[in-house]
This record gives sequence, structure tokens and C-alpha cells, in this order.
Amino acid sequence: MFATLAILLSSAANAATLEVDLKDQTASISTPSAHTVELILKAGAEGETKTWENEESSALSITCGEEGKAPEDKFVEQLLLAVGEKKWGLAPGSNVNFKCPAGKVLTVTDVHSEKVGTFKGPLVVTVNKSRSHSAR
Repeated sequence: MFATLAILLSSAANAATLEVDLKDQTASISTPSAHTVELILKAGAEGETKTWENEESSALSITCGEEGKAPEDKFVEQLLLAVGEKKWGLAPGSNVNFKCPAGKVLTVTDVHSEKVGTFKGPLVVTVNKSRSHSAR
């Protein structure tokens, strides 16, 4: 079975939002080692906001529930979101809105099994920057 791959391209003027209903699935966001990536994680309209960078970890997982699960550490050539068999390439300015069944929180965990945060959903993850190290 072939996985589908879509690319979310956006600019500040027309930021794209991908809606992802996780249910019992785990989402993973993998970063290319040659890029500096910064993600902004924001819970709901008035919720907590955290910033994550790929300085010490190359991937995040997002699950429904209090317990997180470390994502697989794999080599990717572009910023990549995977949920089950579906995959999307993410670009700066793109947003992903993660939702869980009512009453469940979303837990974000890095590749070292460190909890980044637990958020009351929905959780919007925004790609604030993704650029090659040479472009710094």
C-alpha cells in the first residue's frame, strides 16, 4: 500500500490549516537534520503556548491521552507529518489542528521520551520556521 503525500505550502497571507482528528492514532512530526525547525504549539483559543526547536530532538509525537509515546527517530529530507499511512510535507507558515475525542488531552513527546507538554485540545501546531543551517 502506498502512503499519500501532500505538501502544505503557505505564506503569511494565506496560511493553510490541516485538520487532523487523531482518535486512537499517533501523529509524528519529523525534522530534517540539515534544517533548523521551530514549532509553536498552542492549545485552544486561550490555552497554553509552547515553542519547540529541533536542537536536542529530531521528532515529536502527538497522542490523545495523558501518556505520550516517543516517535520513531528516522532520517527525513523535509519537515514531515505522518498519521497512520498519510503523510504531509510541512512548510513555514503551515498550521495543523489536532483534535481528540471530547474530554481527552493531547500529549506531545519528543524522540527521547521527554514530555514536551500536555494540552487541553484542540492543539494547533504552527511551523514558525524551517530553514537550512546554511541559511541561518
